[in-house]
Order: sequence, then structure tokens, then C-alpha cells
Amino acid sequence: GATEVITVQLADGADVDAFMAATQAIGENYVAQVPGFIARETAVNEAGEWMIVVHWSSAEDVAVSMAGFGDAPEAGAFMSFLYAETMAVTVYDIQ
Repeated sequence: GATEVITVQLADGADVDAFMAATQAIGENYVAQVPGFIARETAVNEAGEWMIVVHWSSAEDVAVSMAGFGDAPEAGAFMSFLYAETMAVTVYDIQ
């Protein structure tokens, strides 16, 4: 298996409730439809850094998801809440 960890900062003044709706929408309508998807969760720390963790069957599934992400209808709305330059994606292989 593999775990994809995305960290990001929301743009100044971003509406957190609207962001949560956007991340849930892309999670349900795109990410969860990619073969190999297992689970997805969103969290925030006290400093306001957001983390999205996605569990996959394999690293290859992560690559497929990442390749198609920009074409997902909900991607623009999701990205509109973020400072894109703060987004970091790390993929971990489950041992």
C-alpha cells in the first residue's frame, strides 16, 4: 500500500467551511473514484497548516490520481482556496 500526504496553507481570508466543502467534493467525486483508493482524511494543526492524507493500494494508484487531478471538475474550486506554492505532496510506501 501507499499513503499520500498533502500539506498546504489556505490563502489569507479563505472561508474554512467553503474549503472543507470543496475538499470533500473533490475527495468524493474524483479521488475516491480512482482505482486503488482506500480512504481520505483532512486535518489542520494549530499553526493553520492543512494536511490531507490519502490511503491507496499502491504508489502506482497515487500516480494515476495525481496525473488526472488537474482535469477533475472540482480541482479549480479546491485550488482557489490555497496558496498553490505552499502545496507539498509526499508519497510513503507502507511497509
